[in-house]
Amino acid sequence: MPFSTAILLSLTIPIILILHRFSNYINIHLHLRHIPNATPLTHLIPSSFSAIFLTPRTHTPLSHPHRSSLLHAAHQRAPILRTGPRSLSFSTPSAAAAIYGHATPCAKGPLYTALSPGHTNVLHAVDRGVHATKRRRLAHGFSLRKAEQSWEAKVRGKVAGVVRALDARAGGAVDFARWVNLFTVEAVADLVGSWRLGCLERGDDEVALGDRKLRYITSMRAGNRATAHAILWVPEWFGVVKPVLSVVSSFYRRQWREGQGYGELIKMLVKERIERAERGEVLDDMFRFMLEDKGGKPLGLDVEELEAEVGVMLDAGSDTTAIALANVMYFLLKNPSAFARLRKELDESLPAGTLIPAYSSVMQLSYLRACLDESLRIIPPVSFGLSRITPPEGMNIDGHWIPGGTTVGVPAYTLHRDPSIFPDPEEYRPERWLGDKTSEMNSAFIPFSSGARGCIGRNITYMEQSVLLATLARSATCRARRIKCDESRPRCKNCEKKSLDCKQANIIVPCNWREPPAPSSRARVTATPSSPPPNPAQTASAPASTWEVIQHSQHSTHTPPPPTTWPPSTIPSPPPNPITTESATLLRTYQHGIGPWMDVLDHARRYTRAVLRLALASPLILRAVCALAAKHLSLAAASPSPLPSLHAPLAARHYGEALQLLIAALPHDHEDARGREAALTATVLLGSYELLAAPSADYAKHLRGAHTLLRARGVDFRRASSLEEAGLWVFARQDVAMAVAERRGLLWPAARWGVRWGGVDEGEEDVWARKVLWLLARVVQCVFVDGGEGGVEGLLGEVRGWRDGLPGSFEGLRLKGALAEGLDEVWFPVETAGAVEALPGIC
Repeated sequence: MPFSTAILLSLTIPIILILHRFSNYINIHLHLRHIPNATPLTHLIPSSFSAIFLTPRTHTPLSHPHRSSLLHAAHQRAPILRTGPRSLSFSTPSAAAAIYGHATPCAKGPLYTALSPGHTNVLHAVDRGVHATKRRRLAHGFSLRKAEQSWEAKVRGKVAGVVRALDARAGGAVDFARWVNLFTVEAVADLVGSWRLGCLERGDDEVALGDRKLRYITSMRAGNRATAHAILWVPEWFGVVKPVLSVVSSFYRRQWREGQGYGELIKMLVKERIERAERGEVLDDMFRFMLEDKGGKPLGLDVEELEAEVGVMLDAGSDTTAIALANVMYFLLKNPSAFARLRKELDESLPAGTLIPAYSSVMQLSYLRACLDESLRIIPPVSFGLSRITPPEGMNIDGHWIPGGTTVGVPAYTLHRDPSIFPDPEEYRPERWLGDKTSEMNSAFIPFSSGARGCIGRNITYMEQSVLLATLARSATCRARRIKCDESRPRCKNCEKKSLDCKQANIIVPCNWREPPAPSSRARVTATPSSPPPNPAQTASAPASTWEVIQHSQHSTHTPPPPTTWPPSTIPSPPPNPITTESATLLRTYQHGIGPWMDVLDHARRYTRAVLRLALASPLILRAVCALAAKHLSLAAASPSPLPSLHAPLAARHYGEALQLLIAALPHDHEDARGREAALTATVLLGSYELLAAPSADYAKHLRGAHTLLRARGVDFRRASSLEEAGLWVFARQDVAMAVAERRGLLWPAARWGVRWGGVDEGEEDVWARKVLWLLARVVQCVFVDGGEGGVEGLLGEVRGWRDGLPGSFEGLRLKGALAEGLDEVWFPVETAGAVEALPGIC
C-alpha cells in the first residue's frame, strides 16, 4: 500500500468514527429535545453533575440533598425527564414494565460492562444468553424451597448471634444499623461459601487476611464508592479514566487502594473453599452450585469467574439487606402504633416461649410483611433508576418513541411515591398493603427491580428480614435514641441555627428483653382490657449486679429507689405463682444439673430441696433459679436444644426481673426471718449467675453482694437458719475457689464464719467436707493476706491430721482401665468424697 494511501486512511477512519458518533448524538438529541430537562444542563452533562453544580453552597456534605430526592422533585413537573445527553428517567408503572419486564427489549449497557472488565457475574452480565446460563445455575440455591430446607438453619443461627450481642448490651445504647450489617455479612458469607468470619462474636468487621487485619465493610464500600463516582463520567471509558483519576486525585487513589483488600479477601475465601471441596468436604452452600451441576458433574468454571460471582454475592447480599433492616426498625420506632400492632400479630400467631421463630411460621404473617414492604417502598435500598439501553431499532415507552442506544431507567424512589397509587406517600402506613389495592401497588413496587433481571436474592432477603424482625420485635423493647435534630429536610432547624451537621440517619437503639405474652383466647379478646397493678420493682434504676442492688439498699435507709425509666413498663408484674412450662423445665434443670453442684458438700442436698420449695411460692426465688438454670443451659456444651445459645436472652430476662424483685424485697427483709432467708438465698443464686455470665470480669464483684448482705444483717453460721446455713456454705465455697484462682484474700475470712463443729452423726461426710473447706480458707488467708510461713506449716499439719482421721467411707474404689485410653476411674460411694479428696491437694 502506498504511503500516501496509508496516511489518508489513518486520517479518514477517525473522522468517520467521529462523524458517526456525532450523527448518533444529533439523532438522539433531535428525538429527545422535546422532553423536559431534569436540570438546565442535563442536555449537555449528566444530571448527576448538574445537580452537584446547582446545589446551594449552604448545605454541608452530610446534609446534601439526596440525588434521588432531587430527581423526584423534578419529576413533579413531568413523568419523563431528560437526565443526560442520551439518558431518560421515567416515573410510571407502565414505563417500569416496558423497561424491566420479562418481555423488554432493553439490555444492560456499558455501565455494567465497565463494572466487570474481566470475568462477568450474574449481576453485571450484559449478554442475555450468558446471564440466563448463570441465573439458571444459581436458581435452585436462591429458590424459596431451598431457603426453607437448608438456608433457614444458617440464618436462624446468625439471628441467635444478634440476640446474644443485644443480650450482652441489654439496657444500653447500641448502633442497630451496624449490628444488622454484621448480621447480614455473617449470614451471606455462610450461605454463599460456609465461611465463618466471626463478626457477630467480636462485634466488629475485622477479618484476618493473611498476616494482617482487614475491615471488611469499610474495604468493600471504599472500592464501590470510588467506582460509583468515577463511572458516572463516561462508562465506556472507565478503563481509561480509572488510572488517570488514581494519579490526579488523592480521594480516588485512597479509596481504590483501600478497596483492594476486599478483592484480596475474595481470592482467599474462594481458594479456601475450593481446597475444602478438593479434600472431599461436602458443604451445603451456594458455592456448590458453581462447582457442579445437579447431577454432581463438575462445571469447570475458572477461578476468576468464581471470584467474580462470590464478590458480587457477598457485596449485594449484605449491604442492601442491612439497609432494609435498619430502615424498617427506624420506621417502627418512629411509629409506635405500627410497632404495637406488629407485636400483637406476632404474639397471637407464635407459640409462647418462641424466641427465634421458623420462617414458615412468619412468612405468611400479613402485617409483618406489610411492615417490611412499606419500609422498602419509602426507602428502597437501591433508590435510583437501574440503567437499561434501548435496542438499536428504538422502542416506544409511555407513548414516546425512544431512539436506540438511549439510557433509560425508572427510579424506585419516585415510582414508590406516586400519590395516585400510594396516598400520602411520605407516611409510613403498613396498613395500605392490607387493602384491596395490593395488585395495583405491586405493579409500582420495584425494590428488587423486576423481570428476568430482577434480584435473584429476593427470597433470601425476605427470610433474613422476617426472622430477625420477628425475633427482635417480639422479644425486645426498643426506642429510638433521643437526638437534638427535628429531622426536617434537607436540614433541621436546630442544626441550621447552630451550624451543625445533620446526622439524621444514625439509628441507635437501646433494647431490653421482654416476655412475649401467651396467645389470647377468644374469651380474653372480648373481655375488657385492664391494666396490671403497678409493680414497685419496676420503678428501680437499672442495676448491673446484686452488689449494686444491695449497696443501694444499704444507703437508702430502707426506702425504695427513686423511679426512673428502667425497666420498661412492658415487662409485666410477676403473678403470685407464675409456673409455666418454661419455668418448670428450668426448675428441673436446676434440680438435676445445678443443685448437686451447689450442694457438693451436703449429701442431704438441703439447699436444693429448700430452694425448689421456695421457688413454688416466691417469685423472687423462682426468677433467680430460672436465671441461673437458663445461663447454665446457654453455656452447656451438649444441650438438647438445637440452638443452646438461645437460652442466653432467657437467662438475662429472668435475671433482670429477679433484680427488680430483690430491690423491692431488701427494704423489708429485716422485718421477718422468712424475708431475710429469701433475700440471702436469691442473692447467692444471682451471684452464681453473675459468676457464669461474666467470666472475664472481676469475679470478686459478683460475690460482694452476698458478702455485703451477710455483714449488714450480721449473719454467720451461729445465727443462721437451716436454709441460710446451707446458702452460707455455698457462698463460702465460691469465695474460697475464687480466692485461690485469683490468689487473693477472702471476702469473708474464716475467722468470721462462726462455724460450730459438733459431734459426728449420720451426716459425718458433711462435717468432714466442711471442715477441710474451713481449713483451706484459713490457708488462703494465711498465704495471701498474712504471708506467714510458720502459720502455713501449722495449718498444713491440721490438714494432714484431718486426712488421717477420715472414715473408711471416704475411700474410693479404683476401676482399672474403665475410662478411655485405658485410664483408671475412681468411684466414691459417698458423693461428697470426690470433691473433698481434691481440696487437700489445693492446700
